[in-house]
Amino acid sequence: MRKTFLYQINVTRDCNLRCTHCYISSDVKKASGKMEGNSFLKIVDGIAEHMEKIGYEHAEIHVIGGEPTMLGLPFFEENLPEARRRLEGHDFSFELIMVSNLLNKDIVDISRHFDRINTSWEPITRFPKKKLEEFWQNNVTTLQDAGIDVGITTAVTKQVIEMGADAILEHHYSKGIKQIHFGFFIPSGDGLTNINDIFPPFIETSRFMMQVADWYFARRDADPDLWVNPPESMLAAIESGEPLDDIVCPIIAGSMDIDWDGKTATCLEAGGETDAQWLGNVLKTSISDVASSPEFRKEVRKAMRPNEHCMTCDEYIVCKSGCGVNFKFWDPEKDEDCPGFKAFIKDMRSRHQGGLRPRYTEYRGKVAF
Repeated sequence: MRKTFLYQINVTRDCNLRCTHCYISSDVKKASGKMEGNSFLKIVDGIAEHMEKIGYEHAEIHVIGGEPTMLGLPFFEENLPEARRRLEGHDFSFELIMVSNLLNKDIVDISRHFDRINTSWEPITRFPKKKLEEFWQNNVTTLQDAGIDVGITTAVTKQVIEMGADAILEHHYSKGIKQIHFGFFIPSGDGLTNINDIFPPFIETSRFMMQVADWYFARRDADPDLWVNPPESMLAAIESGEPLDDIVCPIIAGSMDIDWDGKTATCLEAGGETDAQWLGNVLKTSISDVASSPEFRKEVRKAMRPNEHCMTCDEYIVCKSGCGVNFKFWDPEKDEDCPGFKAFIKDMRSRHQGGLRPRYTEYRGKVAF
């Protein structure tokens, strides 16, 4: 597995949608500004410097929001080619990935500047109006026809579980979508405000993931282009004994969340709250300075520390306690499963013991919101 550091550059927190499951608060979106081009390029230079210092093999750089395309086509035309030039020629590989809702009329021209496009789809909580979903679907198809690599992430909400794994996967697959990821819902921002309507019990999420695995492994061998995570990546984690961040907090492997004005946190979720605890500003100092600061390193150590209930768990090596945010909503006396989704891990381990093996040796991509 490549040693990957995840940099998430929120070029704006504002968005042209108000998804009720979103980890960003609507108040944060409303108050957000937009990143200047020179600030973006300074951050890119900082990434190159930081990667050289830490000796990681790969930089995964997410240009994200909010909705990044709200900065307009000229921002990407002026800054992305230069960013790529500044990242080339170093002793690390990199990917420039945009995370977008694909509702911009210039989406094809913007997307050509990236190595990969990640988008999201959820029933009801993302697309309350059918016309929005139709516009999104048309843009997905247009990007595919243009030869642009598109992957889809779905947050596992109550509405997703109610629709069912088979229905969702068949819906995507029938549209030619073959890179599919299901992310575990994290209650923060607007998602926290609407938690009672959206947040499923942990055991229901695990059962949904098992259904996803059933669908995927029944089709995987017949279609070499089909990738569905976390079943595939979880199988790889069990095979290698090395956890992957489909469940594991990405802070452990290495991540940094940079806001539009340079303020920085360790994880994506942290910056979505109105009371976000920032750990420095990479535009006032540098990425390396913030990453090596006592405040930042303290948060990394906190993420690496196992929850007390997990220290004797036989699956801790795979999940590393999962997302720390979800532990705030876990009752070990009442809940049938845990924030590490042990039931899902056990199911995947049983499949592995039965002879099922991962199809690749290098993890393909990280989680996106």
